[in-house]
Amino acid sequence: MPQGTDDGPEDPRTPDLPPEDPTRPGLVRECDDAFESVPPRVYAAKVKSLLTSMPLTADELASVNADPESFSTLVETWVDSPESEDKLRRFFATALQQDGFDSQGLADLLGMDRINMGRFENGTDAGELFQQSFRESFARLVMEIVRERRSFDEILSSQEGYFTTAQLLAMAYRDDFLHTDEDEERYRVAGDLIEELVYQGHTPTPLAQSLNPSSSAWMHFYVTPDQVDLSPCAGDEYRRPDAGNLPKHVMRSIFGFYTDDNGNCTPGGNRRGVPLLSFADFTEYRKIRFREPEPGEETTKWWDLDALRNADEIVFSIPKVGFFTAPGFFATWPTNDSNQARVTTNQTLIVALGESFDGEDSIVPAFDDALDGEHASPGTACYGCHVNLDPMRQYFRNSFSYYYHQQTDETVHETRAAFGFHGVTAEGEDVFDLAEILGDHPRFAEAMVQKACYFATSAACPESEELEGVVERFVDSGLDYRSMLVDLLSSPLVTGEACVPAGGGDLASGSRRRHLCAALSRRLGYPNACGDEVGGDPPNGVQRYLAQLVEVIPDDAYSRGAEEPVLITDTNMFLTGAAEAMCGRLAREVVGMDTRLSPADPDGAIEVLLTDLMGLVEGDPRREPARGILRRHFDAANEEKSDEASMQSTFVVACVSPGVTALGL
Repeated sequence: MPQGTDDGPEDPRTPDLPPEDPTRPGLVRECDDAFESVPPRVYAAKVKSLLTSMPLTADELASVNADPESFSTLVETWVDSPESEDKLRRFFATALQQDGFDSQGLADLLGMDRINMGRFENGTDAGELFQQSFRESFARLVMEIVRERRSFDEILSSQEGYFTTAQLLAMAYRDDFLHTDEDEERYRVAGDLIEELVYQGHTPTPLAQSLNPSSSAWMHFYVTPDQVDLSPCAGDEYRRPDAGNLPKHVMRSIFGFYTDDNGNCTPGGNRRGVPLLSFADFTEYRKIRFREPEPGEETTKWWDLDALRNADEIVFSIPKVGFFTAPGFFATWPTNDSNQARVTTNQTLIVALGESFDGEDSIVPAFDDALDGEHASPGTACYGCHVNLDPMRQYFRNSFSYYYHQQTDETVHETRAAFGFHGVTAEGEDVFDLAEILGDHPRFAEAMVQKACYFATSAACPESEELEGVVERFVDSGLDYRSMLVDLLSSPLVTGEACVPAGGGDLASGSRRRHLCAALSRRLGYPNACGDEVGGDPPNGVQRYLAQLVEVIPDDAYSRGAEEPVLITDTNMFLTGAAEAMCGRLAREVVGMDTRLSPADPDGAIEVLLTDLMGLVEGDPRREPARGILRRHFDAANEEKSDEASMQSTFVVACVSPGVTALGL
């Protein structure tokens, strides 16, 4: 893992060691007398910041200094703390590849053309809330599994998730909207049921009545001037021409986006108004179980708003199981009639088993019914992958069309699916069978441990007795991820307290966007410091400015076909410049306004910067030297600047220190 700073002290272990591994600069290849264990003040601060974004306290440092064995107890406390909820949820969303989509990818999945949505009265963009809910839905379920210490293979087999009403409505719309392999589109029910769409401003009508086929107000939507100005319309009413896709326009109206195709009545063009759904419909999550309909049973309808708002079970024709059929995963990895779910299959293996196809697996499936001869004939360079990948992609093809809608082509169902990967062969029919196969695969447990390694050290944990022990205890615990996380974060693989051959857990890394923003928000008590959080009050001017700056700082992600996440941990002038600019703007916002950072009391303010921002507490030998640096900086600045400007400059020095902008120093 790369070193955290370009101008920091040279690693004292490196001079007498064998050549470095070029893929992991600074890596300790062997354990010898040159190894120096990492002190508790470093590894304890790193793990707490990873989990909570908060600095170590003096009591916590004293506890670990007195008894290093007590560290695991502290880790348990941090893992179980409310502060870890957001950090771990975001980690799981990325690790399970639920958050890599853009708005168009989600729109295509749902059959909505675009995520065109309005704004609420407070200025919050409904589209941003909507997209964020899909990024974190499955991660919310994962957090429940972890908190309740259930078997982690539920991420493969679960038919549940946490969803908002707005999500359920859109997903039910997708279930009603059939998009076949032949690119044919039709509605199962809504196309015949919706004959007109009327906007009216004269009769207040609850949305539930507008969406009730038995009501006289069916498809008559009451709108205010904030939504659609109907004053030019005769009778304060606008009947949308029966042209185009009326159900799609109904969906746009519900989400606060209105279009006028004829320009005769309402103002021409498109208009963003207040969504007809409530703010709570976008922000309140509840646990939902999905299942396919029994013979003769109707599916859940997207226009049945009361049912959607009160349901704990949803009946869909489209299969739903595990992380790999979650909307966030599908929106991140779309497929088409050329790829035919191969990417979907490969990314599923990367998440579940930590590896992708490489063409060298010696397992040959029992049959090759699904092998695409156009892509890979025996003896060609592509055959090695396709001979296994094509039969395996059939699990998805038997369940979904190219557009991730229900597969209705019986000729596709006739093609058998087969699994052959890393010593495991199996046959099956659909994604439910695939979930069971992946859960039983011997690589699953280690792959889940390695995801936590990337989170903790920005690199895979090296093959070692330490790693084997963590994996073995994880399996013995019944795949209790919470227990494994405490075990791993307390081990030398992460702490560097003892040497692990080829280990690099003790090396520092630059703080990526999610870690830096969370640290600034929580340590300064300034919510949404980077302006990148969705769901609260809309960002103010300062937060919007910081949101632009923080875009320069990379965040964790996955790229197509990559087994390892993209973790850019090096610092460079762009990242350093962005962090310094952010700290400078925050300084003008918090110095003076935060009574703890009063320019009239520089010593008191410096104490707060040392303890609360930089995390240098009593017992840390760096504390007093750092105090001297901050005080001298303030005094030097004060010779030419005001007290306030001098304290702002001192704040910037503390804000760009390694304890804030790096992990593991």
